[in-house]
Amino acid sequence: MKCFFSISIFISLLSCQNSATESGNKELFRSDSILTTTSIDTLINENILEPINIKSIKTLDFLTTTSGVLPISETRNLCKPDTNGFFGFYSLINGKTHKYFGILKIFTSDLPKNWRDDSNNETFAAIELFGDDITLCEEIKVGMSEDRLKQFVGKSNYIKKGQLAYSNFGEYEGFFIIEDEKVKSLEVRFSCDVN
Repeated sequence: MKCFFSISIFISLLSCQNSATESGNKELFRSDSILTTTSIDTLINENILEPINIKSIKTLDFLTTTSGVLPISETRNLCKPDTNGFFGFYSLINGKTHKYFGILKIFTSDLPKNWRDDSNNETFAAIELFGDDITLCEEIKVGMSEDRLKQFVGKSNYIKKGQLAYSNFGEYEGFFIIEDEKVKSLEVRFSCDVN
């Protein structure tokens, strides 16, 4: 089920790359809501521009992470950039609300015993979101309307069967779970089919 969450993020990331390049905007994250101490349910929304900068994600002010090595059974759909290394993950937790909202998957050439949070040898593999704490490309997020998602990714790149929607953009592919005409969860990952 988690692999279905990737499509939205992936599509958003690819679309954002052109926008960021054209505007000259080099900022990777921007807060677009204010967290108040009066409501624990209030979330900080962060915008991620393409490409995903793993270090920028891991150093978000509100973010708490836990990490681990992905089991082989969960890496079958991920692109392995090297024969030496392994896939790891960071659980994404909003430290203000204590809500688990996603998972960031990485590939590293470090040995498991040497892998650390501040590693320089990590590459993006996938991101799954099931909370609206992070917004990709200023538009793609959990909770957005299906119509807005179709507009953003382009109807010709949008395939839906039942509650699952899929889109492929350049080096990325995205998977979205749609319920009540809204994105309930999403996953964006590097596509293994890139030539």
